[in-house]
Amino acid sequence: HNLKLDSIDKKKCETYAYILLRTMSSWMNLHQEGEQIGAMPLQIRMLAEIFQTNDRSEVSMDWEGCKEYLEGNGISKLPEKSNVAKIYEMFIEKKRNVFKIKGNPNGNTAANEALVDQFEECLACHRLLALEEILRKSECELFSHYQPVDRNVETKISKMGIVQISENRFYFVHRTFAEYFVAESLLSELQLQIKNQNGNFQKFFFDEILLKAKFKVVRTFFDNFLSKIVDQLPSNIFRSYRSLRYDIDLEDNYYLIHSMAREGCTAILELLFKCIDFEVIIGKGIYIENLLHAYFDQRVPRFISANTLIVLYSLVRVGGVNIYDDIHTPLLYATQEGHLEMVKFLVERGANVDPINSMRPLWIAINRSHFDMVKFMVQHGADIKRKNTKGGTILYKAISMNHVNMVEFLLDSTLECNRWDEVGPIIPYTFAYLGRLNRLESLVEEDFDVNRSVENQETIIFGAALGGQLDTIEYLVDRDVDINARDEKGNTMLHLTAMRPSLISTAKLLIELGINMNVKNLDGSSELHLAIRNLDMVKLLVENGAKVNEKNNRGQTALHIAAETGVLETVEFLIENDSDVNSRSDSGETVLHSAAAAGQLGIVKFLVTRLGVDFNVTDNNGYTPLHSACECFVYSALSTGQLDTIKFLVEHHADYNIRKNDGGSVLHTAAMCGQRDIIEYFVELGVDVNISDDKKRTPLHVAALRDELNAAKCLVELGADVNLRDNKDCTPLHLSALNDKRDIVKFLSKGDIDNNIRGNDNELTLPIVEQNISFKYVLGRTTLHFAAEEGDLDVTKYLASLNVNLNITDDNGETPLHYAAFAGRLDAARCLVPLGSDVNIRDKNGLTTLHYAAMSGHRD
Repeated sequence: HNLKLDSIDKKKCETYAYILLRTMSSWMNLHQEGEQIGAMPLQIRMLAEIFQTNDRSEVSMDWEGCKEYLEGNGISKLPEKSNVAKIYEMFIEKKRNVFKIKGNPNGNTAANEALVDQFEECLACHRLLALEEILRKSECELFSHYQPVDRNVETKISKMGIVQISENRFYFVHRTFAEYFVAESLLSELQLQIKNQNGNFQKFFFDEILLKAKFKVVRTFFDNFLSKIVDQLPSNIFRSYRSLRYDIDLEDNYYLIHSMAREGCTAILELLFKCIDFEVIIGKGIYIENLLHAYFDQRVPRFISANTLIVLYSLVRVGGVNIYDDIHTPLLYATQEGHLEMVKFLVERGANVDPINSMRPLWIAINRSHFDMVKFMVQHGADIKRKNTKGGTILYKAISMNHVNMVEFLLDSTLECNRWDEVGPIIPYTFAYLGRLNRLESLVEEDFDVNRSVENQETIIFGAALGGQLDTIEYLVDRDVDINARDEKGNTMLHLTAMRPSLISTAKLLIELGINMNVKNLDGSSELHLAIRNLDMVKLLVENGAKVNEKNNRGQTALHIAAETGVLETVEFLIENDSDVNSRSDSGETVLHSAAAAGQLGIVKFLVTRLGVDFNVTDNNGYTPLHSACECFVYSALSTGQLDTIKFLVEHHADYNIRKNDGGSVLHTAAMCGQRDIIEYFVELGVDVNISDDKKRTPLHVAALRDELNAAKCLVELGADVNLRDNKDCTPLHLSALNDKRDIVKFLSKGDIDNNIRGNDNELTLPIVEQNISFKYVLGRTTLHFAAEEGDLDVTKYLASLNVNLNITDDNGETPLHYAAFAGRLDAARCLVPLGSDVNIRDKNGLTTLHYAAMSGHRD
């Protein structure tokens, strides 16, 4: 709209912006949790503003390639991972330029300087507001420039348009703006530490900013700012902090390097290494678990008296950056998340690109299609001939990802210093994939067996088919290659090409050459089942004899899968070609069940309004399509249209009072999946919030059992009775405690709830209580051991109220009180001792709780 583009160019811009945003892999990962995913629409709007070219900005942007795209047919090269923090920087700069242009359209120099000062005042107000929005007051006061925000600053903040006022309170239109400004303030305060040390600020920086998950986004912004000055900071910038000794969480600190690698915070890690005098160590590695057991003779404590820098130094002085948690090194985490700069940083500091006893970073990079990372690793010694534990090769993996440039690079790199026969038949397979027919012909002339199995039981003609190399396919068929060969999963070449829309010409050629149709693989799927996302491929197969009502091993026809995946045109085409709309899967699901379960509203509407499909039909478990629509956790990654689908079905008179075979209602199903909006909708329709199933369990029982905290909160808010008991006399609180659902226990135990688990005869009516509440996990630990170790008083008190054995021991003879003592959980100890925990019980090494407290340094 702002660029006044025609509809075709608008579509191109949308496509380009989508591709650009998709490259922001690290940012998206930060927003997988909670409400932060809402930042993506915000960033699209920010991109739109930056796209405008009516200011005087000369900043070069990644997305300037869109102009090239508008003029041509291809998409210009984009970086594999964009730095989203730069969008915020450029957005602020855009606002600055617009402010100057509007305030001084004639470009007067003096006026410009005044406007710049005004805008800086505006930014200063935003920084103060951001601190108050993100941090506690005591944390705000750690910043030298902080002062409580003057509420009469509306004119100053209005210049940016990213802060609003409501009920006399200022708030950012999105939290990420506040996090951006907090990161700016952190950098400013960090720079002040060079001359004016503030131990409290430094402790806050380590304990909160670096270690707490809630500051992930702040760390992303801060790392971007820090990267510009990290080389200038002295190694003693945290000298006040280095002198501190206090109880720190050992686990959080020992995995800090892994966390920074996973988040791609290269500058932060560089600063930390500088502060501990990091030295490169080659050829060594260390498992954190082994190191901890080497340091501590007895059980590893949860807390120790130290600081983060001491812990980091103890790690890197032994293994450098080759530190393993269970099986992962920091390099592997950085590779998984696509952080190329972090990968380079770690490799330059001794990270092993070819670990023997771990997943290989090169394989991960290929699997994630990080081509630049693959090239870097190969150039730094990654072994491209080495196979994985199943005998698979790097080249085959790259081919399976259909990354042609990567395959060409890996093939050429392999052949630089190896003959093809030293590597194996994957080389001619790759020739076939790339269409290097001359190279393949020379091998065939040397009597290479064209029907030889390569990997996954595929022959080289599979490579030609996957590469869409028609001439190579015809050449191999002329040499008696088995066109109907199958891989180890029972797929023919037609199965594999059917899944890729770009290979429709290949599929057509294979059919012309006589490949068998309607072949089922080991899952029972025919070519048509696998082609369902591509209408042109579906048409090709059906027109050439594909059986539309063939079922896979789950009893699903292609129509079931098309309805589930939301391809309306394919659904219509299949029905026009005699696909049975009433066909049932082995579990009794109809096509409408499949569409409703995936929230495919368009297909549900088509089936109900156009075809008159029965919407109250039940499957083998008594589920109607309405029940299936409530069970949306199965398809949460496919669709967000569940509630709209449910409303449509109800508005068309679907019976929401039908019960499943177990007596469960639609409300039970919604509670099982944690769907607050669906729960609220059905309660508004009049469904009893305390409705019970055949086991006398209410939706709240189900939410408690499934650990669906949001659903439990919603049900209680809507009037669910927390004291109702099922047919085994269990309340929702009992079920959550019995199954170690601690968040639910905390929530339910705070309300007006009957915690008494005894029946009217004052006898324990639940034989499962003694069995389950004292169920032992790994190393013989019970729920009470975990609760005591974590200082979880709500769970501890509740479990004690159930008259469980407070002195139950784990495999090492330790009671919950031992755990509380060792972890320094004074409140938990004070709770357990008066209730009967024995302070004199000894573990298998003869140690009492007093020994444990002394060993871990907890004097209180």
